[in-house]
Amino acid sequence: AETITICEWLEEMKPEPACIGSTPEKRAVARMWQRRMEEHFVYPTFYSVRFWTASEDCSGPLKNFFAQRNKVLIPGAWKEMQAWGLSRLEWLEDLKKGSPSDYIAGDELTVVDIQVYTTLVFFEDLGAPFMKDHGDKLPWTKAFIARMAERPAVKKCHEHIKELFG
Repeated sequence: AETITICEWLEEMKPEPACIGSTPEKRAVARMWQRRMEEHFVYPTFYSVRFWTASEDCSGPLKNFFAQRNKVLIPGAWKEMQAWGLSRLEWLEDLKKGSPSDYIAGDELTVVDIQVYTTLVFFEDLGAPFMKDHGDKLPWTKAFIARMAERPAVKKCHEHIKELFG
C-alpha cells in the first residue's frame, strides 16, 4: 500500500533521477502504466494470495494469515484472481512484442517497474508463482525481472533482505 506514496515522496525529495517522470508527458505515461498494472495485476495478485491463505489449498504458516485482518476473504476466488493477474502479464507480453522496451512504461525505469517487480518477486513463493508456472509464456517479463535484479539498488536490497532473514 505504501510503495507508490514512498516513490512520490522520494521524487519530491530527490527529483533526479526521476522515477515518476522528468516531464509532464513522461509523468502521464508512467502514471497511466502504474494505474493499469496496479488495478489489473498488483491488486488481483495480492487478493489471490490473501484468498488462497483462507482456502483448503493452503497449508503451513500462511494458513488463515489474513483472517484477523480481513473480515471478508473469498477462498474459492483465489485461482480466478491469480488468472486475472496472469492475463495482464500476458497482455503486457503482447504489447511489448509490438512496442519493445526495457521497462513497462518505456526505456526508463519508473515507479510502475518498481511496483510490478516487487509484486512478482514477493509473491513468487507465496501462492502466486507466475514465473515458475508460466515463465515460458512470459519471455519479456522474465527478461524484465533479470534486468531489474541486476540494478545496483535492487542487488543491495536483496542483500539486505538476506541479512535480515537469512
